[in-house]
Amino acid sequence: MKKISFLFALCACTLFSCSKDSMDEPIVDNASLNYSDSICNNSNILRFATEDDFANAIDELNSVEEQNRSKLVEKKYGTIVSLKDIYDEAMNAAEQLDESSVAYESYRKKYEKSLFFANYKDDYGVYLPVSNKTVASLVNANGDVIINGKIKNMKDIFSYAQLQKLGVAMYDYCKKSVTRNVEEVTKEYDSDWYHENGKKIRVKCGRQITYDSGILTTPVAMRMHIEISFRKKTWLGWTNYSSNIEYTGSYSVAGTSTKIHEDKTADSSHDYYYDLPYAMPVKLENLNSYMRLALPISVDLKIKYRGIPHELNHQFTLPAAYM
Repeated sequence: MKKISFLFALCACTLFSCSKDSMDEPIVDNASLNYSDSICNNSNILRFATEDDFANAIDELNSVEEQNRSKLVEKKYGTIVSLKDIYDEAMNAAEQLDESSVAYESYRKKYEKSLFFANYKDDYGVYLPVSNKTVASLVNANGDVIINGKIKNMKDIFSYAQLQKLGVAMYDYCKKSVTRNVEEVTKEYDSDWYHENGKKIRVKCGRQITYDSGILTTPVAMRMHIEISFRKKTWLGWTNYSSNIEYTGSYSVAGTSTKIHEDKTADSSHDYYYDLPYAMPVKLENLNSYMRLALPISVDLKIKYRGIPHELNHQFTLPAAYM
């Protein structure tokens, strides 16, 4: 079933002015509704009997790849316009933006009622106002869902600092590490922004540590995290948008090399994870105690980014670190 087009027309009525009877009706096929209609008659909203049912729906969506979640929602609940659908459309639309004020203001007017516009320094991108992308696939344009007969708004992003803590903003969130060990093992490679032709791209790579539940000093697993971010220039500053990243390369640990290849089109923060050998125990000199040593990781990446017409090469080593 074809997803309905997303039209941001002003609507005289609101979700809360709809009749109670319409809230009690089952989900209907909304294929003939435009955006404003779906808000006015309260059809474009999912209903769950309990909080547990809603949590189970989130778990079910988490079990499939992100690009398949919209189809699963449609199959189980009918055609709706979710907040995630709106965000995806905005990311695709942003790719066509030029650097004129008319284009940007039109874009902002269309999406600002549903999405979060940053307006922080020169980050003029647009972001999901819900911290959990999976939840965004189950709520409507207002961020609403009905649970146990009551409308619940799931928007929980109200500041740029929240976006920074989530790791999706253009500017990093600065905080001091609690301990020396954590600081050392999470030290990242950061290429900083590379600019060309109104586009820019940044590569970051580090170790991600999973600790034993309740024991923050006992690591139980480790993986390498590569994050590739990109932006494009608009009238006032930089915006995120949907584009393609493809890379090939390898990473080596203790003489063992693993080839990697990724090809992904999505919004402007792509994350990739690779398993690493468990950190080896090392006896501290002149002491009867041990620490774990995260071995060096050598990384070689050749990146093709649709926004820049030539290949970008990144070669670096994450140094050994005690955990």
